[in-house]
Amino acid sequence: EESLTEFGGALVLVTHDRFMLDRICDKVIGFDGRSNASFFADYEQWLQTLKASEQKQAKPKAEKTTGQKTEKKKKPGKLSYMDQREYDQIEEKILTAETQQEELEAIMQAPETAVDADKLHNCWQDLDLVQKKITELYNRWEELETIRDGK
Repeated sequence: EESLTEFGGALVLVTHDRFMLDRICDKVIGFDGRSNASFFADYEQWLQTLKASEQKQAKPKAEKTTGQKTEKKKKPGKLSYMDQREYDQIEEKILTAETQQEELEAIMQAPETAVDADKLHNCWQDLDLVQKKITELYNRWEELETIRDGK
């Protein structure tokens, strides 16, 4: 542990010892179990984020049941004016986001990015945000199509 603390470079430490993580690491990469990873200040911050994420997932399930009642009141096959505008523009938004994702992936694979840790980290964060945006756009598109099709 002392040797790791004195080491001046970067290292990847995989351990079950959370107290050692808190003593040695100044950044922790935490995975959420859904193919996402983020940086955290310490192990405890990562745990709090996981708990908050689990609570957010539990709430939408309850909201869906109440939200379905209001959807049934709408005429099936008919989108509101704003929903129709969003539906008409969503494919273009997805294509733009996917192009942005490809550009970020190309930047990350460039040798000059691979040697610059800060640039690589920033690019990775941007890529993560774009991937989340793409997922949200696809989910919204599916939601709008379901309303439009009256399912």
